Formats: sequence, structure tokens, C-alpha cells
Amino acid sequence: MTANTRTIMTPEHPRWAEFTNELWQSIRATGSYDRAEDILERYCNVDVEGSAEYFREHGGYDDLEILLNVWDQYEFMQAT
Repeated sequence: MTANTRTIMTPEHPRWAEFTNELWQSIRATGSYDRAEDILERYCNVDVEGSAEYFREHGGYDDLEILLNVWDQYEFMQAT
């Protein structure tokens, strides 16, 4: 990966556990990605907009739904 390559935050991302832990600790059901965006903006080489698109495609339409839907969907797929 080059210095300018930006990655999408998914459950396979090496910092997914760190991201979800931070999000759980500061969760606010606001109907937006405010907290997730704040966290992702601190991570080097993470495409915030691309990550938000991935979250929406997997049922994560706000901070809380990222945790409830995206992570649960990934865990379910890994178990089958």
C-alpha cells in the first residue's frame, strides 16, 4: 500500500476492533454518522466517505446501526 492509498473501513480492516470499541464507548443515537466520521478522520489512510457508503450498503445508516447491523451481518456471514 502506498502512502496515498486510502482504505475502506470494513470488518476485515485491521483497525475494525479499535474503531468499533471507540464507537461503542461514545455512541449517540443521532441518526447520523457524526461519531463514526470523527473517529475515522483520525485514522490515517481511511476513506471516510467510502466507508460510509460501505456501511449504508450493509445496513449501517447511522452510528448505532454500524454496530448493530454491519458487525452482526459480518459475524453471521463468517459463521455460515
